[in-house]
Amino acid sequence: MNSVVFNASTESYQLSQITYAGYVSAIAEEKRRNGSTHSFRFMTRMGMVHSYYKTVEEARNARTALGAMLATAKPNVFKHGNEMIDPSHVVSFSLVVALKKPQNECTHAVVVTLDTVDQEHNKVWLRYKSEENAKKGRRALWSAVNGGSAQGASQENPATVTETEAVASKAATPAVKGDNLPF
Repeated sequence: MNSVVFNASTESYQLSQITYAGYVSAIAEEKRRNGSTHSFRFMTRMGMVHSYYKTVEEARNARTALGAMLATAKPNVFKHGNEMIDPSHVVSFSLVVALKKPQNECTHAVVVTLDTVDQEHNKVWLRYKSEENAKKGRRALWSAVNGGSAQGASQENPATVTETEAVASKAATPAVKGDNLPF
């Protein structure tokens, strides 16, 4: 079976195993090793991977190549700015949360948990500049995870159900005999 392979700076990865591709960022001077100045991270089914490069151009070229390969191999990939997520590997995603410390004008986020063996690094924060943009992004993610169908949106779409409605509906549900069973 032939599989598309992405060649990172030190290793090669099967494209089918890549579930997330991040953006290029500068490496802090105190953390630089072997002359690397920029990196981007991506996630595989085994965990988070950092790909290091000696110049920003090399990092951008590699990230652009990975993005093009992902878009071709996985046409339903969810794009958020320079980040890409394979919706088939999304385990869960949060409600919109306000950031305690805004970063680069971003004030709100949606936390996405991806299917990976590494439980410490399986979350990705999608940051937005406003609560409204975050809500729109969450609805778009819901649609991508749901296969882009509008049918799922009409059936108790979590993007439209508020936390208070969920609590109210649970309180209105009568207790069933045996609810407190340990199994």
